[in-house]
Amino acid sequence: MKRNLLCAFCTMAMAFTLTGCGDDPTLDGPKPIEYTADYKVYLINEGAWGKNDASIVGYDPQTNTCGYPARYALGDVANSALVVDSMIYVAVTTSKTIVKTNGGIRNNVWETANTPSMPRYLAEKDGHLYVSCYGGIIQKLNARTLALENELVLDGGTNLEGVAIIGETLYVTNGYIVDESYNYPYLDEILTVDLTTFKQGETLHSAVNPNYLAVIGNDLYVLGFGDYEKTPYQLAKVNVKTGESTPIANASKMCVWNGKILYAYTETDWTTYVSTTTFGCYDPITGKTETNPLDLTGWEQLSGATIHSISANPYTNEVYVSTADYTNTSDVYRFSAEGKPQSKFDSMGVNANAFVFFK
Repeated sequence: MKRNLLCAFCTMAMAFTLTGCGDDPTLDGPKPIEYTADYKVYLINEGAWGKNDASIVGYDPQTNTCGYPARYALGDVANSALVVDSMIYVAVTTSKTIVKTNGGIRNNVWETANTPSMPRYLAEKDGHLYVSCYGGIIQKLNARTLALENELVLDGGTNLEGVAIIGETLYVTNGYIVDESYNYPYLDEILTVDLTTFKQGETLHSAVNPNYLAVIGNDLYVLGFGDYEKTPYQLAKVNVKTGESTPIANASKMCVWNGKILYAYTETDWTTYVSTTTFGCYDPITGKTETNPLDLTGWEQLSGATIHSISANPYTNEVYVSTADYTNTSDVYRFSAEGKPQSKFDSMGVNANAFVFFK
């Protein structure tokens, strides 16, 4: 039976505390970012687990320079981020916080909501944030105040990851469970929540161990991590009306790029620790997949790198690809809207895993 935790607001407020914002001093580091471009780019460095070194960094594509906002230290493992009304929201998993900031633009805004749950991914609709959390929990927050307004424990939900919204339905991946013997049976589930009632709906099935979600029109794109042995990483398209899931390609990272799905697939031979990466692009109109959509001339090293994130600027269609070795700062490669090399820069942090863009 579905369990709907409709706690009283005062009870939730006690578990979900907010720390103030405003004139916090700049932490030690390079000169704060000064933008000359007409849009803003921020990258989120995940950091190394247990090191408390997650960070937010500003990037100016006009001058190819990076700098820290007025505040930049996020905590332990920054997992995802999004922009709502020129405000950046970051889910910091191990620190159990949601950070809200304007990146130091205008008066510095830096607010932190603390929660007993471990947040993973964020989606927004009508001024509310919907947060997937470990433990099968979906939280509903007021985006303006970060107050927790509601919480739902999903029946069958365990380690929730990617979230997306189509219409009045929230979709969230449910990748695996941990059984009594500490085995990891992998699932193929996408759970749903009716946002008008905030109750659990039907369960869809797609790629094994689903983690990432993306939306184009009324189609949901799912990237599953497989079982790491027999089943490889896979990109699939789900018709949310019929529930039909169609495999597209092997992929380990993806993003929406000019109405298409751009993806990267990194394979590693663990006997030699040699990685091979390929890129592809799926066109939902033609149903065809293009190989080599990005020109790697001069950047051939990407073919042997582990791709940690791939993002596209919705204002310019420029593509940002980051690599990671989980120890050193990430290299970030910026491609033009046509997929041509433009610039390369250092992320100033470990494991650059999310980019946000706004004017």
